Amino acid sequence: MSYSIEVNDELKIIFYKHSGLIERRDLGEVWKELLGIKEFSEGGYNLYSDYRNGKLNLIDSDMEVISDFLNSINHILKGKKESVLVADNSSTAIALLYENDMFSEIGFDVKAFSTERAALNFLLK
Repeated sequence: MSYSIEVNDELKIIFYKHSGLIERRDLGEVWKELLGIKEFSEGGYNLYSDYRNGKLNLIDSDMEVISDFLNSINHILKGKKESVLVADNSSTAIALLYENDMFSEIGFDVKAFSTERAALNFLLK
């Protein structure tokens, strides 16, 4: 798995892209780096996650660990938005699971999209 992260100060968005097979530990590495970015951890920057060149490879127990982790950093995520750009059905299904849960539990507004324009528009509203 490889990824890139870019901070856009003009739009106040953190753009990150994943490619290849993405395991839970890979997501953990990315989140560790994201939490080290001041604009994200202390600022009001939102996330634009692009998984179109990747495939999420998660099992049920991974989903619980990820949810627990996100709940543990709710003080950082509350009020933020994340657009998740996906192309394959499996990754779309995983993203959709988080749409309702994260917003209702901690106020982190996650939405899945298939187009760049829709994903960006969501973050800029």
